[in-house]
Amino acid sequence: MKKSFLIKTILYSGAILLLLLISRSFNSLNVLSSNNTNTMREAHDRFKVDDLELQIKESINNIPKNKALRGNKIKEIDEYLIRYEQQLKGRKFQAFDTLKKDWDQKKTLAYFDPNELINGMGRLHKEVNKNILADIAKREAINEKDISHLKILKIACALLIIILVFIAMQLDTIQSKEREELLKRL
Repeated sequence: MKKSFLIKTILYSGAILLLLLISRSFNSLNVLSSNNTNTMREAHDRFKVDDLELQIKESINNIPKNKALRGNKIKEIDEYLIRYEQQLKGRKFQAFDTLKKDWDQKKTLAYFDPNELINGMGRLHKEVNKNILADIAKREAINEKDISHLKILKIACALLIIILVFIAMQLDTIQSKEREELLKRL
């Protein structure tokens, strides 16, 4: 009787451990899928930022040389810069601040060379790409770590299931012997 009680305790403890491992596996899967969703969203946002960069460059390139800036062109570029800043979602980039200050100074001038602003856009493009690629690399590292943990949890669950099956078989054998002994005594 004592032996079957001990085996039942081990079996129940193993079942609880198995449930904890399965719960941990689902948690890792949740983190993994959330991380992948954020990475995809980040890539999608980057495409939007690229599109805005192109629109800003085209607007700057379309500024007529040796002519004063008109209010519509100034307003158009200002709106693009506002949308660009919103698309960055609160991230601060030194190249953007520099570009914005440069634009604020140049839009008051009657004539200016748009190449300086185009060069500023190039620097901004590099800085944004560097930042976003660094974020994606971090998420990739986290994904690799979570995938490794998930593989380990999978192996641990499989081994625990096999062990629990053997323990259950042992318990069944012990209980069958105890029943037979009890029947013989009767």
